[in-house]
Amino acid sequence: MPDIKNDMTIAKLARAAEVGVETVRYYQRRGLLPVPRAGGQKGKAPAFRHYDQAHVQTLRFIRRAQAAGFTLEEIKELLALDRTRARARYSNDFISLMSLVMLSFASPNSIMQRSL
Repeated sequence: MPDIKNDMTIAKLARAAEVGVETVRYYQRRGLLPVPRAGGQKGKAPAFRHYDQAHVQTLRFIRRAQAAGFTLEEIKELLALDRTRARARYSNDFISLMSLVMLSFASPNSIMQRSL
């Protein structure tokens, strides 16, 4: 039996991340959330895309970042940084680190001012 947490349909993913299915699709169109390949075999019944816990974590990060005042473009840049190899130099869990940073500052502008 497949592990539900690592083998979710888009509906289960949305439910786990507490967002709507259309929100998931919107983030995919904007390039914030990768679209996994559909499983299944060629010539068989239509295959479903399968999502895992990493997708849930990414969706939750996006929502927290939005709540902290980050734009979707800024969030996209943060997620792109997370996908680089340079990330390992700074943290083993970049998304958790950024969540802590967002909670530590009153607004995204204060983060930018401190980095200047």
